[in-house]
Amino acid sequence: MADNTSAQERTEAPTPRRRQEAREEGRVARSVEISSASVLLAGTAALSLAAGRSLTEYSTRLLRESARSLSSGAMTPAGGALIIRDATGGFILAILPFATALVVTVVLVNLVQTRGLFTWKPIMPKWSNIDPMRGIRRLVNLDAIFTLAKSIAKLAALALVTWLVIRQSWPEIVSLTGAGPSEIATVLKTVVSRLATLTGLAFLALAVVDYAYQRFQLERSLRMTRQEIILEHRETEGDPLVKSRIRSAALAMARKRMLQRVPLADVVITNPTEIAVALRYDTSVAPAPIVIAMGQRKLAERIRAIARKADVPIVENRPVARALLATAKVGHPIPPALYAAVAEILAFIYRRRGKLRGLLPDARTAGRAL
Repeated sequence: MADNTSAQERTEAPTPRRRQEAREEGRVARSVEISSASVLLAGTAALSLAAGRSLTEYSTRLLRESARSLSSGAMTPAGGALIIRDATGGFILAILPFATALVVTVVLVNLVQTRGLFTWKPIMPKWSNIDPMRGIRRLVNLDAIFTLAKSIAKLAALALVTWLVIRQSWPEIVSLTGAGPSEIATVLKTVVSRLATLTGLAFLALAVVDYAYQRFQLERSLRMTRQEIILEHRETEGDPLVKSRIRSAALAMARKRMLQRVPLADVVITNPTEIAVALRYDTSVAPAPIVIAMGQRKLAERIRAIARKADVPIVENRPVARALLATAKVGHPIPPALYAAVAEILAFIYRRRGKLRGLLPDARTAGRAL
């Protein structure tokens, strides 16, 4: 069975159960390139907005305090410890906006890609991960070729973006000859921000392609053979042959119980040969006649045979028989729309058996009784 399954082609789309199992194992489409590009863009935005200002102020303050401490005379161990403590605390506060932006970006990007999945299974140790033959196969498969092409594309995109930014900013860079530190810092900040933003956008475009490829590879790895789908269906829903046999046995038992109640009927209404409906009228059970048996063709023939053997009256009435077959249910009272028609038949049967004794002088009275 296993050899037959492995030899078959995986041409069938994965089932919901297969997708859920893969998700529980941590096998989801995820692109590292999207995280890298998002971190680059988020870091650039953070430096341009708040983090850059806080780092600049910290650096300026650190240089100023360091110069003042060095010029104030001999430094004691307590003074050195105080300087180190202030420098460390200031650095943490200055880098906090930048680090927060990067951490939030990484978490959000990965949550979006994995749709909130959190599992330790992908990093759990597996013997298959250290299989040398499997490692060799990974070096020459489609993933390795795509990774190589992606790396070449990233280098080409970085080179192109760098050339475009420097070409556009070259007049500003050349004009810095003889400029002061503030002018140089402003120009360099603009050039570096532009370079980082354009590089992040280029990497993001490559990351979209990489994510699409990862989804394609995931769907390809999750494909199933027909035999696997059959086995999964048997595991979840049960063997179709066994279920069919169970349904057949249940139907046979229900049919047997239904036929056992035919001798209790007051009348059997027929089509005359295709339909047979057995009715019982007992006011202590229900205010209307109850269908105790109903069937077509062979089943109708058996109902008629049992009724003849039990001396149950058989009445041919094609419209009523068809209406009962279409609207009535076994074990339930007849529909209200058929009260009058069935009452007329029962009145005829009771009259013929001498059971009415003037209680139901005509069909209209029988209809009111129902």
